[in-house]
Amino acid sequence: SKLKKAYREQIGVPLDAKMIFVTGGSQGSDRLNNIMSNIGQKLIAKNNIFVFHQTGSNIPPNLPTKSKQYFSSEYLDDLYL
Repeated sequence: SKLKKAYREQIGVPLDAKMIFVTGGSQGSDRLNNIMSNIGQKLIAKNNIFVFHQTGSNIPPNLPTKSKQYFSSEYLDDLYL
């Protein structure tokens, strides 16, 4: 759809890429964050997978945040994207 294409362009994700959104809510989730710390790099090893990870205030170490395919943020207010 036109809207999907516009949103994907806005956040820099190709239209044919797969997206994974990880969230434990506004406070984050230590368990999910620790899992992502362990598997984040493996998820984005394929070029067509992008990860958006809402961490909450407890940002775990070892997230592949230097990759263009992995975006992490304490809080996201534009989830519609």
